[in-house]
Amino acid sequence: MKFGVCGKQPQFAAAAAAGLDYIELPLAKIRDLDEGQLAQMREELKALSLPAECCNQFFSGAIALYGDEAAALREAAETLRLAASFGAKIAVVGSGKARAVPEGMEKAEATDRFLRLMDRIGDMAADAGIEIAIEPLNYGETNFINTVTDCMTFCRTLGNKNVGCLVDFFHFYRNGETLDELDALRPGELLHAHLARPDPDRGAPQPEDDEVLAAWAAKLREIGYDRRLSLECGWAKQFDALIGPAVARLRPFREGK
Repeated sequence: MKFGVCGKQPQFAAAAAAGLDYIELPLAKIRDLDEGQLAQMREELKALSLPAECCNQFFSGAIALYGDEAAALREAAETLRLAASFGAKIAVVGSGKARAVPEGMEKAEATDRFLRLMDRIGDMAADAGIEIAIEPLNYGETNFINTVTDCMTFCRTLGNKNVGCLVDFFHFYRNGETLDELDALRPGELLHAHLARPDPDRGAPQPEDDEVLAAWAAKLREIGYDRRLSLECGWAKQFDALIGPAVARLRPFREGK
């Protein structure tokens, strides 16, 4: 398994020093940078031997996925171009605000429209050599695709081989989901994973979290997941100090590999 962190440019050096395999970039936060700034980011990552294998924040908060789908596809095309320019292999579609079922729309209609949209985006991403991982988000962040089971159902209905599931253990914890629910995942359905400590603060893992982390790690091994795991934590402006100890807490996920 590869280990990375969701991070921005000021965090690149510390992430590399902590021994991480990759960085997961926030597309929404870098899409407005000019080409010179983007090129500088790529050069820094190359110098640090820290590839940007994953990206998140696929859609901007301003996009209306159920209002102007042509505009959504144009933004998706630009997002994928940006992700591919960094060599990304996975693009995470969380974007809870953008994908939420709008007031006054039936969930069935939103589901149908999001299925059609993600089918198009899945094909576009395949052409760019990128897989799409849909992220279940907790009930406090969106009203659509909240649990891993929701995500499995959506992806199976979609049937696009380039679109799969993500498990974010923070959202998983917040929803009260159980590890047994991951047993229903079929081989190849789980494309990516995110991790923060099992606490509402969404902080970096602490020693008191080791027992829970060990259970999560054991379940991932049991279901045969061996791809990537990204730390997605609130760092309280202490990233440089906290990233090393957080990486050390990933020991259970490294065992047996």
